[in-house]
Amino acid sequence: MHALYIPAHDAFIRWHEVGSGTPLVCLPGLSMPAMAGFLGLATAPEFADRRFILIDYLGSGVSDAPKDFDASPDAHAETVAAVLDHLGLSHVDLFGHSMGGTVGIALALARPDLVGRLIVGEGNVTNGGGAFSLRVAGDGKDAFLNGGYDLLMSGYREKAMAGDARAGFFYSVWSTADPATFYSNAAGLVTLPVGFAEAYFAMSIPRVFLYGAYSHPDATGGPSPDTPDPDLLRRHGITPMTIPDVGHGMMRDNLASFIPVFQEVLAVSSGAS
Repeated sequence: MHALYIPAHDAFIRWHEVGSGTPLVCLPGLSMPAMAGFLGLATAPEFADRRFILIDYLGSGVSDAPKDFDASPDAHAETVAAVLDHLGLSHVDLFGHSMGGTVGIALALARPDLVGRLIVGEGNVTNGGGAFSLRVAGDGKDAFLNGGYDLLMSGYREKAMAGDARAGFFYSVWSTADPATFYSNAAGLVTLPVGFAEAYFAMSIPRVFLYGAYSHPDATGGPSPDTPDPDLLRRHGITPMTIPDVGHGMMRDNLASFIPVFQEVLAVSSGAS
């Protein structure tokens, strides 16, 4: 595990590195520890030539949870940029899953020198949030901190105790998250600024947008903030790709289905330094 002190927030951001070779920065979903989402991918033999950099956001995983941190996508992007600057990296391949895709977009907009190719796995590109972020942010911060978070966790715990493996996973990863940051992470997705999608569409770097087959607009009845219209993406030079036999969880749902598609995504070098 590695750590970097962020003076502006009097906090340490931490990350894990797996493998060696061409860097691949991985940004996890809403309040997730990066290792929980990406460890299977990072240790797959198909990617033995990659140096996976798995970053925990402030307020999530093993990173600190400063009280003054607003946890917006822009704020997270700034701290991720600090890590990449510390490592001396530029023009990296970046894969952001769910909220991580949104943070990755924010990073590429703020620091285009850092991102050479951007892979977004069902990240929010317009405001409104996904179903879960709306659930977290819906009743407001006070309600979430004064019972909402505890109710959410107790629900997952009860299901996990009854043998629900999916609930057990979420109980494990979210029980370590800072509740205030958890709320702010969700609220930041729901309230993305006007123009965010247009700025993403206007980027000139190579971009891929990954869909799970079960959450693709064709399967769900239409686009949503984290599953935009594939034709709209194509019109702006973004390559949409679909992973069979998975939903929003992607590599967590079915790593064997995810790997061949991700190999195809990474087949063309972005010239990372």
